[in-house]
Amino acid sequence: PQDLVRRFPFLKLRTLRYWIQAAEPRAVARDGVASEIPGNGLGPAIIRHGRLTYIDVPLFLEWFNSGRGR
Repeated sequence: PQDLVRRFPFLKLRTLRYWIQAAEPRAVARDGVASEIPGNGLGPAIIRHGRLTYIDVPLFLEWFNSGRGR
């Protein structure tokens, strides 16, 4: 993520981390009722290897240019 922010100065690291966290659907419970928050669609561009997180740049740019990253 830090390399991507250096490569594209219009990105903020904090925003990119939020997008990564919200990439996949998440299970939540409210008042004892389970539900799911949908992901933002960035999941296919994220590659995790242990504690490391890599981002496929062409897939990220495709996702960003589709209007989801705004």
